[in-house]
Amino acid sequence: MGDSTSTFVFGPNLLRRTEGRILVASVIREPETARENLEVDWFRDTITVIQLMDLSRSTRADIATQTRECIEHLKELLREDLGADQDDNVMRLFRRAYAHVELSKRPTARTSAYDAFTYMRDTATVTFELLKVYVAKRGAEALVEKAE
Repeated sequence: MGDSTSTFVFGPNLLRRTEGRILVASVIREPETARENLEVDWFRDTITVIQLMDLSRSTRADIATQTRECIEHLKELLREDLGADQDDNVMRLFRRAYAHVELSKRPTARTSAYDAFTYMRDTATVTFELLKVYVAKRGAEALVEKAE
């Protein structure tokens, strides 16, 4: 791969290049067909599982798995138009979420189990806050399961 020392930071309609970091690529699979609604129940189930997890009974693999799943949910919510341009509170929440999922903030193999667990719980909290906005903006239609 070369000696690239650039990284790209993704944000709402934002792709900027930051010098001095190792190049990291993140691929988000876009659905083949347009979706009408997010799977709110699946998001809630993931958040509930995380809230019920206990550090003393969770393996590092469990924490990593739940964190990855919750981050994917958070990314899906960040792709939605939740009116951040018109609502300062939603914009603050978007900024908080983007700052939270930055690769430099995520746990690594060297991160303590406690810190990884805390990051997972924080991810669930941010996801839940954005999910509440999504449901409020979409109303009852957000709660309808999408047809397969």
